[in-house]
Amino acid sequence: MAKTTKDKLAELMKKEAELKAQIQAIKARESEEERKRDTRRKILIGGVVLSKVKRGEWNQEKLQALLNNELKADRDRELFGLPLLASNERCWPPMRPSKTPALRMAATSRNAVFIDLHRGES
Repeated sequence: MAKTTKDKLAELMKKEAELKAQIQAIKARESEEERKRDTRRKILIGGVVLSKVKRGEWNQEKLQALLNNELKADRDRELFGLPLLASNERCWPPMRPSKTPALRMAATSRNAVFIDLHRGES
């Protein structure tokens, strides 16, 4: 029995929907993979910067000032013990070392180091 035009159209529309779903799934996977790569790049950059500060190759005060100037979200600023922007737009010179575990610094030396949160050591 020959298919009617209506049946052919319904079949093609079903195939179209399946193809669109496959395309969407592929795009979602690509997007997820790029997001993972971007997150990994950020983690690696942070690790490099922290290593340079720890070795004294990068000035800690400059890093603290950079964080103070660039971090805009209060939840991000709070992680580093920076003043919240809602209450204080700028803090210069950078505030004293944080007492939060994420960015605890040795306050006794000019070349203070960051303490690794997971290991609890410098």
